[in-house]
Order: sequence, then C-alpha cells, then structure tokens
Amino acid sequence: MFQIAKLELSGANPAIHLQKFLPLRTQLPNLRTDMATTQELHWTECQLEVAQAEIVTLKAELSRARANNTRLAQVNKRLSEQVDAGPDQGGEHASKDSERAAKTVEEQRASDLIWRLGNLEELIRGETDHRDLQLQAVCARIEANVRALGSGIDLQQRRLRESQSRSFEGIANAVRDVLIPLEQALSDSARDSLIEGNVQRAQRDDRRLEEVRRLGQAMIDCLTLD
Repeated sequence: MFQIAKLELSGANPAIHLQKFLPLRTQLPNLRTDMATTQELHWTECQLEVAQAEIVTLKAELSRARANNTRLAQVNKRLSEQVDAGPDQGGEHASKDSERAAKTVEEQRASDLIWRLGNLEELIRGETDHRDLQLQAVCARIEANVRALGSGIDLQQRRLRESQSRSFEGIANAVRDVLIPLEQALSDSARDSLIEGNVQRAQRDDRRLEEVRRLGQAMIDCLTLD
C-alpha cells in the first residue's frame, strides 16, 4: 500500500527495506510474533536516520487518513439524514453503502498507519536504549580502567618510595658511621685541651664539633623522606 524507504547497510546486503521490519496488515501477525527478535536488531546511523524520516512520513499519512475519515463521517451523516427524512429515492442507499465501504477502507488504512508508526517508534526506542546501555558499559569500563591504572600507579609510587627510603636510610646510616667517631674525637680533644689548660684549642675543637654535628644533621635530614 505504501512505498517504504530503503535502509542502506554495509556488508554483503547493501540495501534492505524497512518493510522487512514494518510489514503491511496482511503480514502483521508474523511481525507481532517475532517482535522480540526484531527488537534485537541494531541499526547503523544511516538506518536510524531513515527510520526517523519514515516516522515523519507515517505521521503525515496518518494525519491525511484521519482527515479523510472526518470527511467521510460528515458525508455519512448527511446521507443518514437524507435517508431518515424520506423514502429511498434513486441510489441513495447504494451511495450510502459505498461511502460506508470507503470509510471502512480509510479506517483500516489509518489502523495500519497507527500500528506501523507505533512499531517503528518502539524499535527506535529499543535501539536508543541499546546504544545508551552500550555507552554506559563503555563508560564503566573506562572508569574501571582508570581506577585500575590509578591503583597501579599508586602501587608503583609506593614501591618506589619504599625503595628510595631504604636507599636513603642506608646512606644516612653510613653518614652517621663517619660522623660518630669524628664527633667523639673532637669531643675528646676539647676535653684533653681543657685538662692541659689550652683553652684556645679547646674552644676551637668545640666549634668544630658543633659544625660537624650541624652539617651531619643537615645531610641526614636531606636523606629522610617524609
């Protein structure tokens, strides 16, 4: 009854009719039975655009069909009034039957349009929902990968920090091993100088001792990680 636009597909089958998804009234029971299978089909961007354009076309046809139904209803009303007003004259009854038959055809056409429109909108909603779910799944995977990457980086940084801390601690211990005997020697020298009465040398050794302690502590602080 209606010319259905073609959907361009990639692959071995380059063209497929929307009518495969939206058959006419004589084929509707099969589509209703296979609705679950039909809704599992996922479309390309081109298919989705064609389907959306088909919705616009079907709505326009449905609007025209409803307008025809309104016009036929008005004609039937006038015919009924003429028949009720007097005896049958000429072909009034035949005309009325013809108009009623035309109305039935238009109602059937409108019913077909309504069902096809509803089915197409349902398919598009299913495709949109499917794409939303795919996008959510991709986002979830990206977030999981980012978290895993962050955890991996944190772990590597922690291990590096621990390794550096152990290395620096070893260097600091080596510095202490050098400083302790030096400090002890300067301290002993200052004490001996005082015993001998050499105050000037004792003061000099004390200054050297304080300088060694200050420099040693500065080196150890530089090798200590917070």
